[in-house]
Amino acid sequence: MPHLSIAEASESLQRSHEQGRTAVFVFGSGLLKHCRFGPFADWATLMHEIASHLRVDFDSELAACHPTLLFESLLVRAVQRNGDAAHKREEAARQHTAEVVRAAASRIECPALRNLVDSIRCRSIVTLNYTAAPFVRDGEGTLFGEEVPCIETPSGKRVWCPHGNERSPTTIRLGVRGYSRTISQLECLRENYQKARRERTAGDRSFMHDVLESPLVFAGCGLHEAEWTLWWLLASKARNSAKHDAARNIYITARDLNATKSRLLEAMGCDVLRVESHARVWETVAMFSEKH
Repeated sequence: MPHLSIAEASESLQRSHEQGRTAVFVFGSGLLKHCRFGPFADWATLMHEIASHLRVDFDSELAACHPTLLFESLLVRAVQRNGDAAHKREEAARQHTAEVVRAAASRIECPALRNLVDSIRCRSIVTLNYTAAPFVRDGEGTLFGEEVPCIETPSGKRVWCPHGNERSPTTIRLGVRGYSRTISQLECLRENYQKARRERTAGDRSFMHDVLESPLVFAGCGLHEAEWTLWWLLASKARNSAKHDAARNIYITARDLNATKSRLLEAMGCDVLRVESHARVWETVAMFSEKH
């Protein structure tokens, strides 16, 4: 299946921008690795840290195959070890996660990507990480929202954090139950937004407006089957766009995707933009955000 070229992707985003549908950029853990966040950019390493904090053994094989189920197994063993309630152990894990993420985020600086949030070619940012860095500095902006935590920058742009944000540990999702609640909450928000749109009362500053009305540009995102927030975004956007012409989404990657995943992305209304290196991924993101 042919991939999109950089020129074709740029032209598509430019047309959409001119039509009033400016791109929303969606970032995964690859963003943190690019910004030298440190070892906790890796999910397995973060889970190993949580296991150590809970004083239970870590299962590396389970971490590789079933990352969200891994946390549930850590929680079960911690409860069996300590004899207290599961929600107490989960609260401790969330708090510790927030602390280590906050410490790592305070050290990173990436001016090229930080400027993205103020670009006129960027409507908003969705980060699948637990921090809004490097787009928002420590303590900067205003945090609001529980279903989808968001930090509004001093310039008025928004960084959405559907997996939770370190400034509010109770919002952090770690295991299967947490992520299943996320999908449930997102689906309720989608239904409410669609109802408001039918009644012509929908606003233009909501998470749903951003992800359903704008082309999505994915970078630094894996395609693990457990990443249901990413797949929910694509599936919901594809369904919303099925009956009318809409700008397609773009998935930027430096990895070769197998035929099945390429076809799945295509079916979900997302074109694959294959570049030659990880550095080129971020150069492309920066180029897409430039004013033409």
